[in-house]
Amino acid sequence: MFKIKGMERMKKLDKKLIKWFIGKNVFVDERIQKEVGIFATRTVFVLFVFELLFGFGIVVYASNSQIADFETLFYISTFVQAIGVLFLVYGFMLIPMAKKRLLVKEVSPEDKKEFVKRLQHSWVRIAPLEFVGFWILHSLFYFNEGFFNVLFSFKEIISALIFTIFFTLFMSLYEKMHVKTIKDDE
Repeated sequence: MFKIKGMERMKKLDKKLIKWFIGKNVFVDERIQKEVGIFATRTVFVLFVFELLFGFGIVVYASNSQIADFETLFYISTFVQAIGVLFLVYGFMLIPMAKKRLLVKEVSPEDKKEFVKRLQHSWVRIAPLEFVGFWILHSLFYFNEGFFNVLFSFKEIISALIFTIFFTLFMSLYEKMHVKTIKDDE
């Protein structure tokens, strides 16, 4: 009895996670769950191997070379690691899901305007995180000038603001292009 209730809760949680990742208007059936599960398993395995090899490579490099500034090595390796993870997730999760048309958002014609508005608002809600992420990452590239001096400079704040505005607009338009209207069968 407890196992059945636990399984039902897990299935509900799985569906909520898939809907959060793909979109709320997607009908999650067994086929979509299976496809997402396959892509997620492959991606996790590839990320695990990448992290092992990357960590081993950084340890070998740090121990065999004469490094005077480990802070710079830390920043560079963290940046390379983040970029590598993004590319791997994009290549092993998002591209195959797009090829299987799992990421296409289908709505009825009367719901399209409301749905597009919600998509745009979701990118506006994410904008502060984009701003802070770009602001900190871009400031890390100026190693010799002092991190906090660069971080709180007017130039850095303006460049992060410009990036955030353009990125938010681009992503809103990109997602708007991927909204498809479906016609009801009458």
